[in-house]
Amino acid sequence: LTALVLKCLYAAKSYIHVDEYYLREAVAWIENNQLPSGAFRMRGQLLKNLIKDRVYTNKDESVSLSSFVSISLLESGWQPEDPILEKTLQYLSTVTPHVDDLYPQSLMAYTFTLAGKRNMRNRALLLRKLYQQAVTEGDQVYWNLKSKRPGRSQFWSQPDSYEVEVASYVLLSHLAHTNAPDEEIVKASRIAAWIPRQQSAQGGFATVQDTVVALQATSLYAKLTYTGRKVINVTMTSPTGFQHDFTVDNNSWLLLQEVSLPDIPGKYRAEAQGEGCVYLQTTLRCHITPPNSSMTFALTVEVDPWNCSVSIPGQFKLTVHISYAGPWSSSSKALLIIRMLSGYSINMDSVKMTEQNPLVKKTEVTMNEVILYVDQLTSETQTLTLSMKQDIPVSNQQPEFVKIYNYYKPDDYTVVEYNSPCPRADK
Repeated sequence: LTALVLKCLYAAKSYIHVDEYYLREAVAWIENNQLPSGAFRMRGQLLKNLIKDRVYTNKDESVSLSSFVSISLLESGWQPEDPILEKTLQYLSTVTPHVDDLYPQSLMAYTFTLAGKRNMRNRALLLRKLYQQAVTEGDQVYWNLKSKRPGRSQFWSQPDSYEVEVASYVLLSHLAHTNAPDEEIVKASRIAAWIPRQQSAQGGFATVQDTVVALQATSLYAKLTYTGRKVINVTMTSPTGFQHDFTVDNNSWLLLQEVSLPDIPGKYRAEAQGEGCVYLQTTLRCHITPPNSSMTFALTVEVDPWNCSVSIPGQFKLTVHISYAGPWSSSSKALLIIRMLSGYSINMDSVKMTEQNPLVKKTEVTMNEVILYVDQLTSETQTLTLSMKQDIPVSNQQPEFVKIYNYYKPDDYTVVEYNSPCPRADK
């Protein structure tokens, strides 16, 4: 985290005032946590996006942490000859032949690319290892970490966070190479063709972490391949007579243009004319409750019973029981989302009460849902109680859902439904 803040503050120096004192103090703290081997001491809780059926060792953690710290220092202007970097690069060079996991391999490849000429042999070895495990589909290249569970129907795009990061770091490794030779750009273009296809309808990827790296990589690719603004016309048509024209030119090249497609399901054709590159994305939203994934989290909910024949409750309590049921001793950060029933709102005092649980690190409340950020769940069940109050009577009340998922790996989730005590008589 300190290395990331250092990197961000250094990048922001061109736009805002940053006190150099804090940068020096951050580097000094990092250096104080460097081991004689050149690796860095684990401080605090390193949240892992551990993937079942894939070996991820303490050595991989050490290599990944050392690589990330090196990247932050190199991107912040430190030279490879600096003592702190020289020791780390020597450590990474020593372990390079023994690292088999794709994620630390990609981090190390980018590290050695930034470090320059003396490290090109290690860079070449790592890229060779990475491409031996790459997946090629048409004009796209990416890395499959085998973390997706087969047989699951995907209602929306859910990219794997690690896969996006690996592809992004390999892309950066090609683009940060001195003067980026043509053969590097050709390889980079095939990775750059895959990454945007993992982007969600909101513009992000799986998590904040992989979104930041993916945007850094694709932005650098766009900068190096930019050939000037062109005029491109994109026409959307359908057999039922629908037609819409998009124009991307000097006035609209940074403008997000959208249109609603009238017939779902339906067939549509996009035809582009002109010269240049545009990004076209279609988004389908399905308002249905998705099925559960495998039991990474145990989740049950209870609603206070009520004698609906006597009266209708103006409010009720929803009790949520959660625990971690995955293969590790504890989870990383998880998000618990409670969708609000129609006509109901949350009692804010009950939300504040949940913050007394030491595992609840943060709460957010919107018009339609309550979000609780929960850290380090174990097999021990945690119980959280929220109070719902009725604002508008609604007849034939429909259920809503409670969902918990791994912040770093959204495919690991559990969903259950709940309803008011008297759903047929709320009006």
